[in-house]
Amino acid sequence: MPDTPLPTEERPDTRERLLDAAEQLFAERGVTATSLRAVTKAADANLAAVHYHFGSKEELLSAVVARRVRPINEERLRLLDRLQAGSGDRAADLDEILSALLLPMIRETGRNPERVPTFTRLMGRVLTDMGTGTHALVVHHFAEVLQRFAAALSRALPHLTPEEIAWRLHFCIGTMAFTLVHSPHLAEMSRGLCRSHDADRVMEQMIPFLAAGFQAPSSIDEEAS
Repeated sequence: MPDTPLPTEERPDTRERLLDAAEQLFAERGVTATSLRAVTKAADANLAAVHYHFGSKEELLSAVVARRVRPINEERLRLLDRLQAGSGDRAADLDEILSALLLPMIRETGRNPERVPTFTRLMGRVLTDMGTGTHALVVHHFAEVLQRFAAALSRALPHLTPEEIAWRLHFCIGTMAFTLVHSPHLAEMSRGLCRSHDADRVMEQMIPFLAAGFQAPSSIDEEAS
């Protein structure tokens, strides 16, 4: 007697197909403009499957982001924990803090360059599509990482205020994001001098640049003088 087909929402691959379809459509159209029906059609699933696996459109979006960033964030925190354990009572080295923050993302996108355009478009859509009310679901995926690294940077750079640490960390993340988004064009713009697919080479160039920015004098001190 032939096996009875599983309902769509119970098929082993349905969840991943929904995530793949949602990631692509959210990136291309934006969160607000993408209906659950469009996602389920692209995934060859039904609306019941979305509710079965995720519960809502917002939770589907959260799961799409989590699938990509959770392994990266776990590696970031693991590297930071190891760095701080090795530093003992001293502040961790600035270059090594920045490497722990940036390398996991740079290395991952180097291994999977085909994911970069879709994921970076997705994050841009979510963070600018404020009317959806879903941006908070994404921001929370980065909250622990940003808090932990801000604390480590504050200890390594005691001349900076918490506000300045926040600004410079913001600029640091922006530099990384721009590098990832535009990496396919770098070789052409540099006439072959730069190899953006080489994670080690990217880090060799990025870390000194960002460290110099973090080590710049406090703007608060300048205002006071």
